[in-house]
This record gives sequence, structure tokens and C-alpha cells, in this order.
Amino acid sequence: MLKKAVLLFPLMTLSACADTMHWLEGEEQPAAAAPAPALSAPQEYVQMDYLASAKNAEAAKDYLGAVQYYEQALRAEPGNRAAALGFAENLRRIAQYDRAMTVYDGILAGDPNSIDAKEGKALTYVEKGDYDTPVAIFEQVVKADPKRAKSLNGIGVLFTTRDMHSEASQYFSEAVRQSGNKPYDALRNLGLSQALEGRYDLAICTIKQTADLAQPGSADRKHVLMDLALVYAAAGQVEDALAVAGSYYAGSRPNPNFTLYPRLAADKKLAKAYMSTSIIATGVYYDDGWKKD
Repeated sequence: MLKKAVLLFPLMTLSACADTMHWLEGEEQPAAAAPAPALSAPQEYVQMDYLASAKNAEAAKDYLGAVQYYEQALRAEPGNRAAALGFAENLRRIAQYDRAMTVYDGILAGDPNSIDAKEGKALTYVEKGDYDTPVAIFEQVVKADPKRAKSLNGIGVLFTTRDMHSEASQYFSEAVRQSGNKPYDALRNLGLSQALEGRYDLAICTIKQTADLAQPGSADRKHVLMDLALVYAAAGQVEDALAVAGSYYAGSRPNPNFTLYPRLAADKKLAKAYMSTSIIATGVYYDDGWKKD
């Protein structure tokens, strides 16, 4: 919590010096000086709580706003580790990967054992499309803290890029167990991993469970339901896929997504490519310009 800055107006002490001059008899003495105006009471200036504002922006998924607030917090208190981590995390969320890397490197320069910074850096590599460099970093994080859900999920993603879906599913499952009451990302990835192994019924069940965790009408719910449509199509259930997609793409305007699902049902290799891509790069197969928050 940033400390409140208090601006104190210094009190000035006015001292009247004795006049040592002797005025000649008959000379006019100078008029007395006007009294100094009374000083107002000290005023208090409350500095904006940038960290709290950044957290509020994050809760509203205004990640650009969060970046700006964290940056202000760091200007006021450059050594604030929480502000630096929050700054880097939200830079990553808005795809400013190089800036995020610079901040993470700065944190690690001061504390080479920072698990948070290591994990954030590894996640940034993955989102940049580098699936080799972060392997060792994730392993360091999980070795230091086996319950680290984000890193477990990240390792699952890396196994997915190598078509090692059985291993990926194990890490996603462990990430779900370690995520407490927020298993959303890992559970969604688990469902896609199950589908990639051809276990479509189980995958559909898992992704429906994930959808139940998302707030109705939210971008998160839309995203997971589009993944559900994707799995339905991969399983050959085109009508179910179109029914799910139609809940968001209803209207008279034709949408290219409706032609996608029959193609995926007819081409298992293409369907697997789309599901693998959805785990790595969220929302890439939507044609209406929508992207995950």
C-alpha cells in the first residue's frame, strides 16, 4: 500500500528585531508594518492508491488500464515488487511481450529465485510462440513449488505442442487439482486434451463443466462454448456444434464459423490442429473479430 503523502506548509517564524536607531526629535517615525496574514492550517494531500486501482482494473479485465496504474505505482515506489510483478503480468496480457520480459528480468536480477517472475517469464515465452526455452524454467518452478497451477498448465501446453497428449492431460489434471476454486483455464485445456486423444464423450463432459464455471454472457463463457462446438464437430456431431455456435452467432448475417464445423467433422487432422491451437493461442478460429479478454 502506498503511503499517503502529506504536504506540510512550513511555518515561518517572523521575528521583530529591535530598532536601534534613535529618531531625532521632531522627525516622523515610519508607520508600523502591516501584520502578516494568518497562515492556514497544514493541508493534507492524499496520493492516489495506484495498486488498488490496478487491482480494480484487473478485476474488470481492463488490462491496459492496469498496466498504466502499475506503471504509476512503480514511479512512486520503484522498489515495489508487487507492482513490478503486476506490471509485467498485465503487459503479457496485452501482448507487450518484450516489455514484460524486461520487467521480469529486472525482478530476477534482484531476486534470482523469484518463482513468480520465473513463471511469468516462462508463460511469456509460450505466448510468444517459443515452446522450447520455457521448458527448463517451468521445471524449476514446479520443482520449487509442485502445487504451482499455472506452471503445471504451462507444461501441459508444451506437451500438447509435441503431440504428447496423454502426458499433457496428466499435467492439466494436476493443474485443475491445484487450482482451488479457479480451475477454469486448466479444466478447459484438459477437455481439449481429452478430445485430442479421441475421448470425445469425456471431453464434452469436461468442457460443459468448464462452461458452468463461467459467468453467463461473459467472454470466458463464449470462449469455452466455442471450444465445445469445436469438440462436437471433431466428434462428428455437427448439429450439436452448430446449435452451440448458433447461440452466439444467431442472426440473418451468414457467419463463416458455420461452414467451419462441417469441415472439421470431415477432417480429423484439421480438427486436431484447431484444438491444439486453441490450447496455445486462444480464440484464433473465430472470424468475428472476437478475442479472449
